[in-house]
Amino acid sequence: MLLGRNPLQFAVVYKDVRRALTERFPFGIFYIIEKDTIYVLAIIHTSRSPKVWKKR
Repeated sequence: MLLGRNPLQFAVVYKDVRRALTERFPFGIFYIIEKDTIYVLAIIHTSRSPKVWKKR
């Protein structure tokens, strides 16, 4: 997946949180970047409300 190769290419959806959409399955990966590390906050099916990840 491109997330590991170029994490800055995906759009910021809230403050520093970015969302990458998977190619094969309908999931969104919400993550932040700090220095050289990617922290995944949530992986959520795209049919759910995008606000769900904020509750985690």
